[in-house]
Formats: sequence, structure tokens, C-alpha cells
Amino acid sequence: MNKLYRSFSILLLATMLSGCMTSLIGARFDNNEYFLINSIRTTAEIGVDYCGTNAVKQLIPNMWVKSLELKNYASDIPGNGPMIEMSTKLHDMITGLNTRYKTVGESVEPSTSYCSLKFKSIIRDSKIIQRVVGDKPRWM
Repeated sequence: MNKLYRSFSILLLATMLSGCMTSLIGARFDNNEYFLINSIRTTAEIGVDYCGTNAVKQLIPNMWVKSLELKNYASDIPGNGPMIEMSTKLHDMITGLNTRYKTVGESVEPSTSYCSLKFKSIIRDSKIIQRVVGDKPRWM
């Protein structure tokens, strides 16, 4: 009985410590966050080459959906404050690009330069977020 009690106590203590560590050092590595930010970055890298074409009008809404998924997913992970802030800012940037392309008429599209600069900003920020997510601890 004493051995069972000690085993249970160790298991309970380990569980409590892992929760405390998460709140002290932040959230752990998350494959879903990494997948989503990688998808956003990849779409932006493809999109740069399609600025000025109709294909970009299909890429931008897809990227917007992925950024919304990332923002919503990150928001419910305990100790994930920095990721919530970064994903929200990235989503706001992509929302601006998406809105710009949705609200312009067929005859007045954003310039190729605007499109290219926006995609490059998204790529830059995505790389930073990807590095932050990739550097999170992978312990259990």
C-alpha cells in the first residue's frame, strides 16, 4: 500500500509541476500552430509570384482563412500570450490585404507593388512566428 501511495504521489506531483511549468515558461511546441503558420508562409511565398494576376484573388482568401484558424486556435492555449498577440497582428495584416482585394472593382485592382510588399511583409512576419513556435519546448 505504501508503494502504491508513493507512486500515486509522484504521478500527482509530476502532473502538477508540468502545469506550473507551462504557466511559468509558456506553452509547449504545438504541431498545429506550426502547420498553420507554415501554410500561411507558403501561400504568401507563392502569392508574391502571382501579384497582378487573377490567381492572387484565390490565394488571398485561402491565406486569410488559415490566419483566422491560427488566431482562433492559439487563443485557447494556456500560457500562449505572445503567440496570441503575434497571430492576431498577422491576421489583421492579412485581413487588410483580403479586404483590399474584395472591395475593389474589377477595373481598379491594387498595384502589383502593393501586392508584392504586402506578401513580403506577411512572409517576414510568418518566418518570425514560425521561429518562435519552433523554439517552444517539446517536453511532455
